[in-house]
Amino acid sequence: LVSRGPRSLSLRWKINDPDGAPVQECFLTCTQGIDLTLGLAGSACASRSATTKIQTKGPRRVEGAQWEAEVNGLKPATNYSFSVCARNAVGICDDAAWLQHVRTSDVPAPPKNVRVAEAMPKGIKLAWEVDDACGAPCISGRVEYLCALKWCAAEHTAPEGRAPYRCPDTKTWYAVITGLSAETTYDIRVYMTNSVGESSPCPVKSLSTSRRPSPPYGLRCLER
Repeated sequence: LVSRGPRSLSLRWKINDPDGAPVQECFLTCTQGIDLTLGLAGSACASRSATTKIQTKGPRRVEGAQWEAEVNGLKPATNYSFSVCARNAVGICDDAAWLQHVRTSDVPAPPKNVRVAEAMPKGIKLAWEVDDACGAPCISGRVEYLCALKWCAAEHTAPEGRAPYRCPDTKTWYAVITGLSAETTYDIRVYMTNSVGESSPCPVKSLSTSRRPSPPYGLRCLER
């Protein structure tokens, strides 16, 4: 496997050319969402037929013994298995090569380490980390908070507010929530979205806006 996307997978393999009869072409078969059991001579035994019609670029020889193919038209967040066999002027190889449990890009994992980056009197600047799904990076996020026993969409009203955004070249995202009450603790959860869909929410976090100062201490007379 070279790369993956929501609806595509790029595969690469090697074949040694026999003396005097180089490999002329390869045949790629795709099977969706099923385990393959290899039998004698590399044959595949399955409890039911699940061969999927696929769109491919290739298979084509890249260089020397190396071949590749780009498989398109797949379903997001789905497991596939592949078999490859080769043909030269003498015939088709006896055994096929198999690659199982290859998954197209999935929805993001839930955000992690959600925390207060900066408390404000009537708002909170949040920070959290996200592990992008392979081939489908996060493109947006949304924040909810619990208010009167109901989950409400967070406000990001200007000038202080800002919708979720990524810190460039990092896994860290931020959002500035406005319209909250001072000295109040809120239950907050965060979702992330990529080209496949939306993640599950992060575990609920209890976070607070700014509080009034604590009473002064250490009062003493310096001079008399």
